[in-house]
Amino acid sequence: MLLTGAFFFIFLRKIYMNKNLFYLLPIFVLLFSCRNSDNESEIKTEQELIVKKISPLFSPQGHLLLPSAETKKNFEFEYDSKNRLTKRIGLIISSAGPFYAFTDKIATIIEYKDLTASIKNIAIIPDYPILDIKEDFKFNNEKQIIEKYIPAKYSNRMDKK
Repeated sequence: MLLTGAFFFIFLRKIYMNKNLFYLLPIFVLLFSCRNSDNESEIKTEQELIVKKISPLFSPQGHLLLPSAETKKNFEFEYDSKNRLTKRIGLIISSAGPFYAFTDKIATIIEYKDLTASIKNIAIIPDYPILDIKEDFKFNNEKQIIEKYIPAKYSNRMDKK
């Protein structure tokens, strides 16, 4: 601001020396007084990581929650620049049966392409055993799900559409 004031003072001196440029004074006063650079620091350029806590007593309907003391009992969500969910870490269903457990070793990744999305679990730690199942979704123009394809865990005959 001090540097701007110095330039303004030099400019005023030149204006008074040359009376033909006197009409530019109100324009520069408006330019410098209406400038607001305070809001620039409030603009966020990076997507935030949202962490939501969930109670260990939570149990999805019809399933049991496996207790595990070594892992965090919360969800972690990541979003892309269009505010679409792209990654989730937290509660997963066990491959051993209808049990849910919290883990930070597996992430659920969502990939978007035009009006479709695919959901797949990936291992964060190399060589961690997971089932390779990919669910596909189709959306209409209003971003509503119109078709959902969920493959069966062990047999193609049990796939759901």
